[in-house]
Amino acid sequence: MTDNDLNGMRPAGGQRAIRAAAGLGIAIAAGWLPYAIVDLGLREWASERLGPAGTDRLSVALPVACVVAVFAWFVRRRLVGPAALAVAAGLAWVFAPLSTDGAALTATCALRLVGAWLVFGALAPRRRDAPIGRRLCAIGPVRFGAALFTVSLAINVFVAWWVFGLRPSIIDTIDQVFQARTFAGGTLTAPAPPVPRAFEFLYMIVRDGRWYSHYPPGHPLTLALGVAWGATWLVGPLLGALLPLLVWRIGTSGWGARTGRIAGVLALAAPYGHLMAGSHMSHTTCATALALGTWGLVRVWRGAGPLAGIAVGAGFGHALWTRPYPALALSVTAAVVTLACATSRRRIRIAAIATAVAVAAIPVGLLLAYNDATNGHPLVFGYNVTQGPLHALGFGERTMNALVRDYTWRSAIEQTGYHLGGLNAFALGTLVPALALAPWALLARRRHPFDVPLALLAATPCIAFFFYPFTDMVLGPRLVFATMPFLCVLVARALVRIGRVPARPRLSAPPALLALLALTALPDLIGAAWFNRRLHHDTPTAIAAFVREQRVGDALVICDARTFECYGFGATDPRLGPGRPIFARDRHAVGLARHFPDRETLFIERDDDGRLRCTTFTVADDLFARVARDDRVETAGLDTATRTLSVPRLAIDDEEHDLLFGFSTPAHGRFAIDAAPDTHLRLSAIVHPDAWPAGSDGVTFRVRVQQGADAPVTVFDEHVGPRDAQVRLLDREIRLPLAPGPATLWIEALPGPAGDATGDVFAISTPCLVTRRPR
Repeated sequence: MTDNDLNGMRPAGGQRAIRAAAGLGIAIAAGWLPYAIVDLGLREWASERLGPAGTDRLSVALPVACVVAVFAWFVRRRLVGPAALAVAAGLAWVFAPLSTDGAALTATCALRLVGAWLVFGALAPRRRDAPIGRRLCAIGPVRFGAALFTVSLAINVFVAWWVFGLRPSIIDTIDQVFQARTFAGGTLTAPAPPVPRAFEFLYMIVRDGRWYSHYPPGHPLTLALGVAWGATWLVGPLLGALLPLLVWRIGTSGWGARTGRIAGVLALAAPYGHLMAGSHMSHTTCATALALGTWGLVRVWRGAGPLAGIAVGAGFGHALWTRPYPALALSVTAAVVTLACATSRRRIRIAAIATAVAVAAIPVGLLLAYNDATNGHPLVFGYNVTQGPLHALGFGERTMNALVRDYTWRSAIEQTGYHLGGLNAFALGTLVPALALAPWALLARRRHPFDVPLALLAATPCIAFFFYPFTDMVLGPRLVFATMPFLCVLVARALVRIGRVPARPRLSAPPALLALLALTALPDLIGAAWFNRRLHHDTPTAIAAFVREQRVGDALVICDARTFECYGFGATDPRLGPGRPIFARDRHAVGLARHFPDRETLFIERDDDGRLRCTTFTVADDLFARVARDDRVETAGLDTATRTLSVPRLAIDDEEHDLLFGFSTPAHGRFAIDAAPDTHLRLSAIVHPDAWPAGSDGVTFRVRVQQGADAPVTVFDEHVGPRDAQVRLLDREIRLPLAPGPATLWIEALPGPAGDATGDVFAISTPCLVTRRPR
């Protein structure tokens, strides 16, 4: 009997279609329910009436009732093997509560079991010796591969457009696209920007006059191809479309057509893979590279020659300089497994292994050279530069993750459960809990020789991140996303075994297999896409549309923090060249404007109602320069050195700042100014860290204005005390309620509430008057 045969009678076409449609309706309704409760507003509605505790109970009770009813309906008709049911339900309820939102994830996992039951029922044959997947195996390999690639690419492109707006919107992706543009420009790093704090962005490094991201170069180099094409957003969807194709080839090369094609369909139907592919994240690049390497590895295990070794080296090598830690762990596992295969079976060719090592050495060597050129040592990664000792393996005190302060064995176990719960919930939405199905691949009396190596590869990422004290669920369990290709094949192996369990179903529907797999994943994909669209599409798209409407040209655009993080480097030329707008954070805007005197300076910010607005920003009076010239300025309590043209500078967060006055309280500067409409005072102030060991109770910064015979009016008063020791620098813009004409301005630094000036060490930097007008 071949893979294209299927013994046993099938129900009539009309009856089969009706039952398949009914089953799919139940699965979709059940799978959509937790998203309706959690994401679409019903949770808030219930919370107002039942309270948080009652809402949590409801979010569990409804799914439980649904699952029990469907469970009873299917079991009564003997559609599901009792052992598979027990294992699946048990693991779902064990792992799901380990998430941060235990009730919601428990409900989601429980409801997705309905989809699994339907798939089990569809796959279960009428006779125990009948293979599954007849229709899958009947499709020609070229047509099957083309269908996998085309459908996956279409979904990925839709996700990239509808969810992410074809732009990077997550901090990681913004940084890596920035680095890709730098590589596409022919350099390893961009020149350091003037006033680096104005361009400060998480995970970006400004060092020794160079500007670059802390990420390894593999993924930015891949994205650089998209920069050269003018379609950076297309790289992820293309790589994501290759992933199910490679998973299919892995399964086919190692275990045969049935396993391979089911694994390919599982990879195609996994909602998480499409989200990652559309997001510019590096995890898709790494997983696709590992899938390529694993395809070659399976062929090497079967005795293939150097061509397979090239695939192994290229795949694992590219993964190593994309995401070094998980790729290194998987490379070690692959090497150990290959050595064991070579020892036991003696079919592996030395030439294939040598070729793999030689090819992988190329990207590894380039990675070490890149580290040396940027970070000063081959083994120092950008992560070490930005995170320091926090970015390390092992146990002890950690602050990388706000949820894990002291990383212990118990924390590691809980974190591993969190990853496994994430895989159950997000990785394979069609057959979740996938981890419940995977053990079936190892339960056969006569196992396939590659089953155990496959299981070891699938488990390696979770074992590796057991020792890494950081986790989050941005877009899903992304840290262990590298396990996806192996998990798909492992679950496909399990389905082949489940298909041989004795059962007497009334719905043996191999013709509906593809529809069942795809449509039971729809609730996951729709819910996750809807949720992430609100996070990563609406705000950046609104900002991008607003910027286009303003026609900023080559202006210097100063943004508030939220606007900058959403748009930021996505529109900024890393070389800060002419002809394009320069987007910068609202820090030291005056100093930055001095560096670009030929550019119009604009401010984009949100008003009190949350609406975006754009104003023209003009420096009307440089008070700092007037202190140096002693031009209509009266000072008291100032260090004499500040009165000269050689103004002292203070290093704050590795950046030097010009000082107006400082060092001890009380002190003030009195300025005769010419007020204009919409005049604002911008200044930066700091209490030097040396003040706290000296016993200072802090410094009060105050700004007063006077016009005509009116009494002086205090327009700003802020105290920085010992509790604010972590506040390194205050950047403030203060509106001055003045009519046009001459006025007097006081900028003062006073002792704390106790009036004790002991230890007060402060500085005020780069003050100036600016005008803001609607554009």
